[in-house]
Amino acid sequence: MSDESPHVQLTTAEREVLLLVIDLTPVGEIARKRRTSVGTVRSQIASIHRKLNVSTNAEAMLWGIAHRDCCLVLPWEHQGDAGGSQDDVS
Repeated sequence: MSDESPHVQLTTAEREVLLLVIDLTPVGEIARKRRTSVGTVRSQIASIHRKLNVSTNAEAMLWGIAHRDCCLVLPWEHQGDAGGSQDDVS
């Protein structure tokens, strides 16, 4: 597994796929949830492996778990946004 900086440039789609892989979601289910083909998901997983310099999903999962808070936050999951939550309705 790579010991390189956690600042790997995963696309939003790759981050979504890696989070689902971490949750042990089967490739077919990932494709269904993301409304894409199994081939696209497999291609994204291969790209994740290249970018993380790993060979297996298990290694990618370990990387993802170790860097989940800093590197796998999706754009709409940012915590501490100045706008507050939607529950703050007056």
